[in-house]
Amino acid sequence: MPLGLADTLSDQQAWDVASFMNGHERPQDPKFQGDLAATAELFHANTFDYYGKQKSEQSYLLGERPAAR
Repeated sequence: MPLGLADTLSDQQAWDVASFMNGHERPQDPKFQGDLAATAELFHANTFDYYGKQKSEQSYLLGERPAAR
């Protein structure tokens, strides 16, 4: 990290950048139609997509939570 410039950041710097990026809210999926199942079927109907699928009993559905405002 960064792409194309391998080993230019220390491990700690790379973790700091990743933490900074993950700490920001993301906007709602622009393809979201108001119904998670309908959106998943329309735009995410393939085996390798986790949109609208629960990965474990304790997790929430990916795409279920709108971004905080």
